[in-house]
Amino acid sequence: MKKNLQKFVSTLLLLTTFLSLSLQSGAVTRASDYFWRTQVWATRQGGGEFIVEYDIIATDFMDDLGASVIFIMEEQSDGDFEVAYTFESEDMPELIEHDVDVAYGCVTYEGTPGTRYYATFGLYAKNSQGNETISSPHNNKRI
Repeated sequence: MKKNLQKFVSTLLLLTTFLSLSLQSGAVTRASDYFWRTQVWATRQGGGEFIVEYDIIATDFMDDLGASVIFIMEEQSDGDFEVAYTFESEDMPELIEHDVDVAYGCVTYEGTPGTRYYATFGLYAKNSQGNETISSPHNNKRI
């Protein structure tokens, strides 16, 4: 009887420890009340053309989710970057998805070969509690 009690207590402690570690390893810090994870990137296509993309996972289903604006920044002769082109959801409704908890989108830009570019995204989420726009810049490297 004593050995059975020891086995039971040992098994119980082992299970408790395992469950505790499992729950802790599953903890993830979310980006905000609306965005769980965001990712943006750019891919060169050749001849100055490139594609900029975004991928969003929301914290819950959103009425609207996507990119409200994408700025294409172009390096000037003095080394500063200026807005070369703006993609806006008002002109491109496909940048915002509706009643979803994940969103993906992309745009293509015809740049000048050899010129440095980067993109800055205004990622947007809206639900019944409110909305949020976060800025998510692509790193400032040659595209």
